[in-house]
Amino acid sequence: PRSAADARVDTTLFKLDLAARPLARLSVHAGYRHYQTDNKTPRDLYLRVVNDTSDQVLLTDIEAKYNQPYDTTRDQLKLEGSWYFGGGSTLKLGWDRDQKAYTLRAVDKTAENSVSARLNKRWEAGQTAYLDLGKGRRRSDGYDATRVFENVHTSDYLDPANLPPGEYFDSLPGMRQYDIADRDSARQGFGVTILPMPDMTVSLIAHHQGEDYDASQFGLQERDIRNATLEMTLVPDEFSSWSFYYTRQETDWLQASWAYGWGNKDTYLTDPPQNWTARNQDAIDTLGANVMLSFMEDILPVRDRCQRDRQQQRT
Repeated sequence: PRSAADARVDTTLFKLDLAARPLARLSVHAGYRHYQTDNKTPRDLYLRVVNDTSDQVLLTDIEAKYNQPYDTTRDQLKLEGSWYFGGGSTLKLGWDRDQKAYTLRAVDKTAENSVSARLNKRWEAGQTAYLDLGKGRRRSDGYDATRVFENVHTSDYLDPANLPPGEYFDSLPGMRQYDIADRDSARQGFGVTILPMPDMTVSLIAHHQGEDYDASQFGLQERDIRNATLEMTLVPDEFSSWSFYYTRQETDWLQASWAYGWGNKDTYLTDPPQNWTARNQDAIDTLGANVMLSFMEDILPVRDRCQRDRQQQRT
């Protein structure tokens, strides 16, 4: 075996932002971001342990696998336009394109196009509100898990004399990795800030994002993320500030698969009772407080923060 992985990844990052105000009420923004990895990690054969009750395989064993030093190239384009209506109201419309290219993965490219709209309102007393909506669609150039399977295994392992045609896979052929799988997404959000008293600010912010993976036979099927924050800030005088907040985050996701072992891989298409789904629910409650005290005319500020989290999971 190798004495070291000799792992090395070089990265390239380029960003460009342009902004203009062609009209008194109109502002536009364009942004571009390029990120690329150059993975120089050698590709080699590695020992592995199938499970905790099996012996480690030998380099001469056909069960040994090659590592996959894959690369990613990401190009992001953002276009936004904001129109000021007057009276503290602003409408922002946006379009994003997130395109990725991969090596040594089940897809060569993915592209996600998203549109968004955000309405902001500000009143003279410092009270604000906003509504945020968005929708996205990601598609790949075709999912082919077979080539990943062939890149990982040795030629001896792939030999038809050793591997029956019905077992020509590691992950199920219908399984999709969620970060490169086709998906449709939508988000909604709003926020309100009021001043019930001259020295008190109360804010409520809530967001929801839903993701559907309808094209995936197995793997992540859907995911919903919801979070809300209620915050109150008191500034009784020029020397102190007190802030208290509560956040609730809930995540629900549905997964689907088919239970199989090494002895029955070739029966996954003819044994529907082995199919299973699992819905997972995760909830996190966070309580926190921030305190800032200033002495000697802001020469000696003192800050303190306290936070407590509680997490619950259910399947």
